[in-house]
Amino acid sequence: MLPIMKPTRPFILILLLILIISVVFSSAYFVKTNQASSNLSTILTHHNFPKESDQFQIIELLRLAGCFDPIQMKEDLKIAGFDDGSIDTLIAKIVPLAKDNFNKVHTQIVLNLFDGLGTTTQDLEKLHNWFIKVTQREFFAHKAGEERWQQATGKWMVDNDKAIEEIITGLGLRNEKAPALTHYDAIAVFGSTAPEMEKRLRYAKRLIEERSVSADAIYLLVGERPADKAVEAEYMAAITRADSEKTADKITETDLMRFVYEKTKGEGKFAAIPRVVVDTPKGSKQRPNTIDTLVLFSKTLPATSDVMNVLFISRAPNIQAQAEDTFDTLSTSRPDIKPEIAGDACEKAVTLNRVIGALGGSWFGGYVRVERELGSRASKEDLLRVRETLKYNPAPAADVAPAPAPAPAQAALQRTKVAITYQCVRRLLLSMAFLLSNNNTLPTMKATTPKNTHSLG
Repeated sequence: MLPIMKPTRPFILILLLILIISVVFSSAYFVKTNQASSNLSTILTHHNFPKESDQFQIIELLRLAGCFDPIQMKEDLKIAGFDDGSIDTLIAKIVPLAKDNFNKVHTQIVLNLFDGLGTTTQDLEKLHNWFIKVTQREFFAHKAGEERWQQATGKWMVDNDKAIEEIITGLGLRNEKAPALTHYDAIAVFGSTAPEMEKRLRYAKRLIEERSVSADAIYLLVGERPADKAVEAEYMAAITRADSEKTADKITETDLMRFVYEKTKGEGKFAAIPRVVVDTPKGSKQRPNTIDTLVLFSKTLPATSDVMNVLFISRAPNIQAQAEDTFDTLSTSRPDIKPEIAGDACEKAVTLNRVIGALGGSWFGGYVRVERELGSRASKEDLLRVRETLKYNPAPAADVAPAPAPAPAQAALQRTKVAITYQCVRRLLLSMAFLLSNNNTLPTMKATTPKNTHSLG
């Protein structure tokens, strides 16, 4: 029997060196292949559309909306701050593809083509501003003071109604979003038009009486919005019949919510839950908005040392748009509140412009959050001023601060990947120390992670 040869130290060193080199190169490959495929794909991912199939449908929506029209696109990208040469190159490549419906291959090409505008942090920020600006104009084009339901239907929606309906279905924009828990410290129902508030209250009632959801209190989030005869005439007439001192011109959203609640509550478990009306004054505005109401709600809700689970009730297609406003507002005013948004599905009778408008509204509402996730260190006030310039009807330029310089995009993601490489190399070095030593036990490895590492989930 041949004797077993003991490996020499040079041989072990060479072997370990090969292993270290392999880990470094594989880690570099990991970093490269796990980065977002393109800037535009990264933006869509942070706006809650990470699936490739959903991103393809959104790109097709942009095409149908005319966002890739060469003249309009050049103007929009110049306003965003890109140079003429990069813009012309992009348009020359996109226009031939945009003549017909995008297929999967075309859409992936378009996503990647936008990187031709530049891949720096500043380019990512400028592209995000371009995306918000064009979708505000084409998806959410309502005049100052108009309600969501008063927005006109764009010609592109009329011309492409069947294709848009298919995309809406594919993205699930009309679907229900059910609650995750069975008990909440409070349920808060968002105000809207009277017919919409009635549907939201009926959904909340159904959750409590048919799906075993419970709550300690119900809050009705309303405000001093004048009633709208175009959509609320029937409810207004019922209120004036019940209260002769209440004239139609004095009826507000709060009156309508109270009326609808009494009509809906019944005599079961829903009616037994204590009810609080949060009546938000309009102040100097034409009417209070969702954020005004959320701020007053955060002051109305009792203070507690514990985390409060609050279920907010909306309804498709506005669930995500109101979620963005809610998370953003409460993260500042009441960080002890853990909000969740739920809502019933909407019927197909809800018009395309309202569904597409809600989609655009959710992107606008998520602007500050996404900027932060992309690495911006600008203050919330500065980001809100920048966002104001991206509206369809922006504020005067003199009232808006210049765009803040963004911080390195995806820096946190890069730090996490570097941390992985660090741990792999560290373990190999510890193994080398063991093999070259005379000890028979592995050295104890205390798990350490570089500071400030986290994922961008």
